[in-house]
Amino acid sequence: MGSVNRKYIIALVIVISFAIAMLVMNPHKKYSRRNFWQEATLSSVKEVPQEALKYGNKNGSVLMWAATAVSDPNIITALIERGADVNERNRQGETALDLAKKLKNQVAIVALTNMLEVGNQ
Repeated sequence: MGSVNRKYIIALVIVISFAIAMLVMNPHKKYSRRNFWQEATLSSVKEVPQEALKYGNKNGSVLMWAATAVSDPNIITALIERGADVNERNRQGETALDLAKKLKNQVAIVALTNMLEVGNQ
């Protein structure tokens, strides 16, 4: 077996370092992924760190991501009760309700509409 080219080792170290840096700098990214919310349960809501629910989360609104995929209206309610802002907008000016409507997620549409009505009373 011949020796390994030093350039490959350096490249591998750089890639691994970059991957580790991304994980450290962005520990809440998994909560801003549609596939996370497709499988979510009420227990999943409890595991979301408060910091990830804050307005302006650099990964995007956790509530918006949830609105694109949830199948349990209680998840939307629990996120809002934990502090997710139902009126937060993304860069395109859309709210979680707008995204739910765009993706035709009836469960999220009903839950978000109900929460907005409760908030306006």
